[in-house]
Amino acid sequence: MQKVLYAINHKQAEAVLTKQLQTCDIIPTGAVTYREAIVASLTESPADILLFNENLKGSMPVFDLMKKIRMDFPHTRIVFIGNARPVTDKFLAQLVFLGIYDIISNDRPNMTDMVDFIIHPRDFSYAAKFFQEQHMGELIPEPPTPVVPVTAPAPKKGLFTGLIDKLAGTEGAPVPVPAAPAPAPAAAPVVSTPTPSVDIESMRGAMLEEARRKAQVEVSQLVETQVEAATASLKSDLDRQQDTINTLSKSLKEKLESEANLRKQLDDAHQLRESLEAQLQKTQTEADKALQTYQAQLVSLQATKPPDWYQEQTKKWLAEREYLQGKIKEKEALAAGLEEKLRLASAEKDSLAAELKAKTEEMEAMSLAMPRDITTAVDDALDVDFVDIPDDESTYKQSPVGDGRVIAFMGTKHGSGNTTVALNTAIALANCGYKTLYIEINRHFPMVNEFFEFTNIIRGLDTAALALQQDNTKLASQCIIKPHGVRTPKHSLAKIYKRLPGPLHFLLFSNEFLLKSKEGKAPALGEREIKDLMYYLTIREGYSYVIVDIQPDDQLALNMFISSSYQVNQLVLTLTQDPHSVTTAGYMITKLARSRNGGLINNAFFVVNQYSSSNKLSLGKISDFLHVPGSRIGKISLDSKGYMDSAYSATPYMTAKGKYSNEYIDLRMKLTG
Repeated sequence: MQKVLYAINHKQAEAVLTKQLQTCDIIPTGAVTYREAIVASLTESPADILLFNENLKGSMPVFDLMKKIRMDFPHTRIVFIGNARPVTDKFLAQLVFLGIYDIISNDRPNMTDMVDFIIHPRDFSYAAKFFQEQHMGELIPEPPTPVVPVTAPAPKKGLFTGLIDKLAGTEGAPVPVPAAPAPAPAAAPVVSTPTPSVDIESMRGAMLEEARRKAQVEVSQLVETQVEAATASLKSDLDRQQDTINTLSKSLKEKLESEANLRKQLDDAHQLRESLEAQLQKTQTEADKALQTYQAQLVSLQATKPPDWYQEQTKKWLAEREYLQGKIKEKEALAAGLEEKLRLASAEKDSLAAELKAKTEEMEAMSLAMPRDITTAVDDALDVDFVDIPDDESTYKQSPVGDGRVIAFMGTKHGSGNTTVALNTAIALANCGYKTLYIEINRHFPMVNEFFEFTNIIRGLDTAALALQQDNTKLASQCIIKPHGVRTPKHSLAKIYKRLPGPLHFLLFSNEFLLKSKEGKAPALGEREIKDLMYYLTIREGYSYVIVDIQPDDQLALNMFISSSYQVNQLVLTLTQDPHSVTTAGYMITKLARSRNGGLINNAFFVVNQYSSSNKLSLGKISDFLHVPGSRIGKISLDSKGYMDSAYSATPYMTAKGKYSNEYIDLRMKLTG
C-alpha cells in the first residue's frame, strides 16, 4: 500500500483522486495549501508520492522547494503538474536534472492524466525530451583549476571529467600554464566525443530511481503488518466498548423500571391527596352546616345547654379540621419527595441515555475505521447449492391470485425488524419465480441502499413517480434496479448480486431526494402519484407482488398507503414480544378500523419477529390480547448469530440459508394463499 500527499489546493480534485486511487491500494496522508507546509507534512507523515501543482501558493521558489524535497526525502516520488511550456524550456530541464521524471506540462490537466502518472511512474526515457544538456552547467559547480607544474605536460581528462567540462561549458578551453602553454591542445582528442558519457550517467540515474522504487515494496509489507496490528487493537477496543454499552443498557433498563415505580407511587400520592382534599372540603362543608345548625339550636336552647358545652363542641370541630389539614400536608410532602425522586431518576436516565448514545457512536466509528474485506464472509455465507433464477421474463411464475398484489409491511415501533422481515419475504417470493419488487419508503434512514451498497442511485422512486405524471414510462422503467444487471468492480458485491434471485428487483429513493430530505426540502409524494405508480408496476410492468416497507413514524406514507383503498391489497404488521410493541399493535388496529380503509384490517396478517419460546408472552396470549384468530399470526424465530453473520457478509438471511429460513417460506405461503 502506497501513500500520497496532495499539494494542489483543490478539494474536489482530491476527493475524485482518492476515490479512484483506492482501487490501486494508494491512500492519501493529507493535503497542504502552501508550499512551505510540504516539508513539515512529509516530516510528520512520510509519503511515497507527492502530487505537486506549480501554482500552489507560497513564497519559496518552486525549484528550491523541489531541490530540498529531493535531498531531504529521496524516497518520495514527485508528480509535478506545471504550466504549459515547450519541451526545450530551461525549468523543465532543471526538474529532470533533479531526477523528477513524472512531469505534466499542461495548463488544464485532466484527472485521467493525474491518476495515470500516480499509478504508473515515468522513467528517464519519458523525461529525456525535457533534458537540455546546455543548462546542466548552471547547476553543477565548476571544478577547481588543477595546479600544473611548468615542466609537466597537461593531464589527460577522464570520461567523467570530460562530461563535467562539457556540461560546464569549459570543454576545449586551454588551461592557463605560464611556463608551457603548448601541451594544452593535447587533451582535445580525449574529450572530443562526450555524447556516450551523457547517456551512461542518465541511465545510471534511471537505474538508481528504479532501485529506489522497488525498495518501496518492503515499505508496503511493513504498512500491511501495521494495519493488521491496528485492526486487532481496534477489535479489542470494540469488544470492550460493546461490554460497556451492555452494562449501560442494563443500568438504563433498571433506571427506567425505577422511574416507572416512582411514577406509580407519585400517581397514587396524587390520588390520595385529591381524595383527602375532597374529604376535607366535604368535612368543612358539613362542619359549616353543623355549626349553623348548632348556632340556631343555641339560640333556641339557650336555657337548656350551658355555654361550656358549645365551647367543647367547637374545640372538637377545630381539632378535627386541624387533623385533616395535617394529613393533607403530610401527603403533599410525600408527593413532593416522590416528584424530586422522579426528577433525579429522569436526569439520571437522560445521562445514561446520552452516555449510551456516545458509546454507540464511538463503536460505529470504530467499526467504520476497521478494514473490512467481506469476500471470505460472502463465500462462507452463501450456499453453493443455491439455485439462481435468471432475470428472464419467460421464466416468471404467475401469481395464484391473478393480477399483481401490493403488500404493505409496517412495524408497530422502531426496532421490530420490519425491514428485515419485508426484504426476506420478498426474496422468498422471488425464489418461487414470482416477479417481485421491493420498495423501501424511508427517506431518513434507508437500510437497503447501504446494505447492498446501492450508493449511486441517480433515478429512484421519486423520479419514477414524477415521470409517470408526465407519461414517460420509459424513464419510470429505468428507475427500477435489477441486481443481475448491476456491474461493479467489487468481487464480493458482484457475487452477492449474482446470488440474489433474478425476479427480485428494487425501487429506492434517489441520492438527490435523500439529500433534500435531510435538508427538509424534499417534495412529498401524493396519493395520486402513488396510485399511478402502483398501477404501472402491477399492470404495465407485470409485477406479481410489490412489497412496500413503511416506517411506523412516517405518518405521510401511512396515510398514502393505508387510507386509500385502491393501493394496498394486504397489510402485514410486524411486532415483537415486547408488551409495548403488542400494545401499539392494538392501538394501530383500532386506528385503522376507524379510517376510510377500515376493511384492510380484516385480512391483516401479524408477524411476531425475534420470537422466543422462553418469553411468557406467547402467540396465544398475543392473539387473545389483539382479538385476532391464531391463523392470522405467524412468527420469525430469534437467531441473533445468523442475522449478525448475514449482516456482516452483506447477504440477506434467506440467501444465506439461515437456520429459520423455512419460516419465511411459511409466511410466503400464507400471504399467497
